[in-house]
Amino acid sequence: MRRSILPVLALASLVPSTARSQDPGEIRAEVAQAAESFVDAFNDLDWDRFEEAWAENATAFMPVPDFPARLDGRDTIVSTMQSIFADFPDRFEGPPYLTIDPVDLRIDVVGTAAIVTFHLGDEAPRNRRTLVFVRQGEAWWIAHLHASRPPPRSDSRSASDPVGPMPAPISEE
Repeated sequence: MRRSILPVLALASLVPSTARSQDPGEIRAEVAQAAESFVDAFNDLDWDRFEEAWAENATAFMPVPDFPARLDGRDTIVSTMQSIFADFPDRFEGPPYLTIDPVDLRIDVVGTAAIVTFHLGDEAPRNRRTLVFVRQGEAWWIAHLHASRPPPRSDSRSASDPVGPMPAPISEE
């Protein structure tokens, strides 16, 4: 039985040509550049460049107790960040006003999305960041930021046992 390759060609035509033909290393380099540009804008508190990095419907989780809920939308994210860092230009010499310096940067590309993860700081427990980028046209936009701080280690945890004591098993009665 002879099979037609037309369905395969039809499906292939649905994939953007840049996604089909672009070298994976080039894609990672583009995402790395977008992430670096975002971090530079944030360090400088350059709110125009900061805002340009976000997709319109982006979301974010912040690592501070004052903002426990998800932030929805670019405008909300930008205005929240502006309120958090409003006094920094008056208190600190700069730019840059912040020293966000990603450590252990990792970029995973999945189709037209990319996940950028990194740590902040050198001492445990280190803060963690995840940026989810989406490609729209030729640009990469931040669709989601997840910022978290691990809780400080209690006396019951150590570097060799970071989880600490396990709870007792539930007994069957």
